[in-house]
Formats: sequence, structure tokens, C-alpha cells
Amino acid sequence: MELEFLSIEDEYQYKELYLQHINEMINIELNVGDTYNNLFEKLRKYFDNNPEKLKAVESWISLFNKEDEEDESDFNTVLCDEDKCYVVFNLRN
Repeated sequence: MELEFLSIEDEYQYKELYLQHINEMINIELNVGDTYNNLFEKLRKYFDNNPEKLKAVESWISLFNKEDEEDESDFNTVLCDEDKCYVVFNLRN
């Protein structure tokens, strides 16, 4: 399985709005001020009861955590400036 980032939207997204093939669409709600670190936590919690899907999440997160990279400022980048927004993913088989 592979977790694929699609977009950040200001409202919940439905599969029909995307032209590409979606296996399993995931919408993670963010609140104003949420960062990548918050997103990582929410993704892990969302899939905490499914080890196979959690492995795909960890693989996606590891793309941000490159070896020998000590600067973690990217992880603290704010993703949501609105009251709430959604990060949209596709979970591919």
C-alpha cells in the first residue's frame, strides 16, 4: 500500500471531485495553526487499528524525515491558516 498526497482543501472532499483513480480517499481535518507534525499524529491515530495501512503512513512520513537532516523546521510549517481545512490523500493498493 502507498499513501499519496492529493491536496489541501478548505472543505471535505469527495472521491467524485477527482478525475484520477482513487482507491481509498482519506480526508484528515486540520485546525488553524496545525503543522506537519500535527498531520503526522492525526494520520497515525486515523490508522492506529490497521497495521498494513499504518505502514503506508509511516512510509509517507519517512519521505519528510530524510537521513542526516537535523533541521526540523519543515515539520513545524503551518498547513492550515483557515478555521479548518482538510488534507486529502489516496491510499493505493
